[in-house]
Amino acid sequence: MNTDATLRQTAMLCLGYMLFACVGIHMAHLVKGTTFLWPANALLVAQLVSTPRRQWLQPTLGVMAVCGLVTGVYGLGWNAAAFTMCANACESLLAATLLTLMRPSVPGLTLLPWSQWQKLVVGLIAPIAGAAASVLFVPGDAPHAFLQWYLSHALGLMVFLPGMIALMQSRQVRMTSGTLPYRLACDWGLPLVMGAVSWFCFVLSPIPLFYVPVLALVAGMVIAEPLALALMYLTLAMVAAWTVGHGRSYGVLLHLDHAHRLSFAQLYLMAVALGVMPVAGAVRNMRQLLIRLRESEARYRLLADNSTDIIMSTSPEGRIRFASHSVRQLVDHDPDTLMGTFASDLVAHSHRRKAIAAHRRAIEAQGEMVVFEFMGQLDTGQPRWFEAHMRCVQGRDGEAECVVSVIRDMSERKKHESELTLAALTDPLTGLPNRRMFIEAVSDCVEKGRTACIALIDLDHFKLVNDRFGHAAGDEVLKTFATVARQGLRASDMLARIGGEEFALLLPGASMSVAKMICGRLGATLGQAVTHHGDVEISVTSSIGLARLGSDPEETMSMADKALYEAKAAGRDRLSVAA
Repeated sequence: MNTDATLRQTAMLCLGYMLFACVGIHMAHLVKGTTFLWPANALLVAQLVSTPRRQWLQPTLGVMAVCGLVTGVYGLGWNAAAFTMCANACESLLAATLLTLMRPSVPGLTLLPWSQWQKLVVGLIAPIAGAAASVLFVPGDAPHAFLQWYLSHALGLMVFLPGMIALMQSRQVRMTSGTLPYRLACDWGLPLVMGAVSWFCFVLSPIPLFYVPVLALVAGMVIAEPLALALMYLTLAMVAAWTVGHGRSYGVLLHLDHAHRLSFAQLYLMAVALGVMPVAGAVRNMRQLLIRLRESEARYRLLADNSTDIIMSTSPEGRIRFASHSVRQLVDHDPDTLMGTFASDLVAHSHRRKAIAAHRRAIEAQGEMVVFEFMGQLDTGQPRWFEAHMRCVQGRDGEAECVVSVIRDMSERKKHESELTLAALTDPLTGLPNRRMFIEAVSDCVEKGRTACIALIDLDHFKLVNDRFGHAAGDEVLKTFATVARQGLRASDMLARIGGEEFALLLPGASMSVAKMICGRLGATLGQAVTHHGDVEISVTSSIGLARLGSDPEETMSMADKALYEAKAAGRDRLSVAA
């Protein structure tokens, strides 16, 4: 801010301070120099709070000069001018410093709006120093002088400071064209109603109705915005100040003298400020929280209704509290009909224990994500796979309030995974299991302690087939072998391709005699099979090495391999059994 603008701002502040000081003195003066309500310091505090600390000196000095002038002409006289200048400046600087230093992280005040507590606490603390010094300059007994200074300055800060800070910081409430007439009616109508109510209760009523303005403020909390509520309280204070300043009666307080009526009005306004204003701020905060809650719920429902994932909330017992429309992937009826039912009913019977255990883990995980897969119990009867991401929502006491789940259809992914798994374990030419899958099956037999036999099969002179007729013909021979071999095997047997023209056969539960019979039949059948490749007919024989499965799959494979070489060395097209 440039120098000219700073000077104009300081000049406007000094003029405003002089106006407020004169109004405060003439509104309800008591003895010379003391007043019922001192609003001038609130103007200086608001200015200081709205500017950086490095710019506090100039407005403070300007206001001190004005304060000394007002004190000398209208107040305690020129002898007390220096005192009032310093006392009011110190009070304003202390209030502004407290407002800038106090933070909303103070424990114990989180349930009420911090801004309201700030202004009330500042209004109660800041005037103490000036009130203590006033006993030296204000005529009369010391306790009375202290009380009058403190009450008038505390009331001035509590009544005027909130509105002045809002004006200094240009906090304008945005209004739409549709709500403008209603807001104008509240902002101006409610203070007028408060003025009429206050006038009747303080001046006209023959019975004590001082609680009625409090009821009006309470009613204003529900329908009024902060500006209208502040104007209502300001109207109440102005009516009280005017009646004190002009000696009007207070109905049943008519028998009291002027000083006691003044003390009653000051204590009454202070009690209203301390009792009503924080509650009003709390109501305002609750209204804002309700608005944000409605907006959050609207956004949540918009996302839930348009998401392909199923969003579900369940109680700690597992009963459904909310389910998005996408739950129709699981059930073919309205989601509202699911309310109160157990979420496990949507899971296939074989996976329900797993789902219940995952729900329990989510509660025990204290906010950590739990992921599990399950088969859905669909109305169509067709099984589909789903993946659930579950997280427990805890209350302030740490107890579980609900479990929120995001459920996604993963049937296509499962199908793709199965295809990839099958491709990783299957020979693409013959469609037989590959070496990896065969070894896993053999290891499974060993782990389960099942008896079995293993045979290694090699096609005789297969290299000559490739050299004479080409690799395409060789591939056809391999396919023929796979087809012929599978036709002569039991359902529990596994035939796998473990090399170029080498195959392995697992015969679970077969004795050696049964294994010999199966392998002998397989060799004879293959020798009679013919592979047609164009105009060529190709026949091949096989050599087979057989061994009993022991405790070490690798050793058994080595024994079968040795038997296979013995069969080849003996002239091929035969079966050899490991010793």
